[in-house]
Amino acid sequence: MIGSHRRSKRGCHASIRTLAHDATVLACRARNETSFNMTEHIHHTHLFCSNIDDTITWWCDMLGAEVAFDGDFGGARNVFIRLGSGRIHLYEQTPRDDGKGAVHHIGIRTDNLESLEARLRANGIAFRSDIRDFGAWKYIMCPAPDGVLLELFQADPDKLDGDAAEYFSDWLGD
Repeated sequence: MIGSHRRSKRGCHASIRTLAHDATVLACRARNETSFNMTEHIHHTHLFCSNIDDTITWWCDMLGAEVAFDGDFGGARNVFIRLGSGRIHLYEQTPRDDGKGAVHHIGIRTDNLESLEARLRANGIAFRSDIRDFGAWKYIMCPAPDGVLLELFQADPDKLDGDAAEYFSDWLGD
């Protein structure tokens, strides 16, 4: 079986959803194995900034990001920052709406969530709740500039099963 699913009070409906989910996952894997001999991967998240300098300062001071490029790219100021093995591109343009569009959050993995939370709280960052701990992984949500929601998380692949363990085992020698 692809995943482990709990049987809900709905019984049969949950089993049908589980079978449909597993069939979808298998079909996706089969397509990828036969159709996609590529090396594409998610490279970066691109964010509009109402004040790009404040946004750069926030990412660098709060999370230790480093500026890799700051200049004209495609006709406007773009700043490319590195955060661990990830990348975020900042675009000097006010966000186009008051909402987040299709972006819910950016997930940032750490190897010491408690220390990161303490550092951010000491710098005045307000969190939505305390750390939520599920044994194999834990997280906490906080805001970044321009209404961007961050999920700060720590995962232990040794405590996860199957695909989830494999997915999270590719970082910092896990």
